[in-house]
Amino acid sequence: MTDAALALLAPDLAAAAGTGGDPLPGGGLLQGGLSVYEIYRCADDCLVAVAGLEPPCRAELARVVGRVPGTRAQMAALLGTRRRDAWAEALSDGCVTPVLSPLEALEAPVFHERGRSVGVGAARRSVPPYWGDHTFVQAPAPAPGAYGAEVLRGAGAPEALIAEVCG
Repeated sequence: MTDAALALLAPDLAAAAGTGGDPLPGGGLLQGGLSVYEIYRCADDCLVAVAGLEPPCRAELARVVGRVPGTRAQMAALLGTRRRDAWAEALSDGCVTPVLSPLEALEAPVFHERGRSVGVGAARRSVPPYWGDHTFVQAPAPAPGAYGAEVLRGAGAPEALIAEVCG
């Protein structure tokens, strides 16, 4: 994963080599330097991700909103006028997608279809892809601090430390 992340920095590192300075946050093409490649807050305080780097995506954005805002501030003002889901629906062909909260993501059909999410509502749990027995994720999560002493003992912690940490 680290090597892949480093590869994504190649354009910025090449530019930095030419200038002799570090790339600035928010300044690179893929780090918020373009109004069409950024995350924006909508009227309902939810987020959308805009990834309109390709001409067809920008054309769809322009078709829906009239013209593509040239600055991040202009794009933020525009996207702040509607709710997240309204923008995601209106611009689904324009490289705009909703940014889901972790709980919303667990409800996504892709996770249900692949068996990565079980339960309903507050009992919803993610299922790690490398464990075959899913029964353990169906039980409610333990309260914070529950089983702490047992876990520490199992890890070989001294009793004095367990008493100090767990009370």
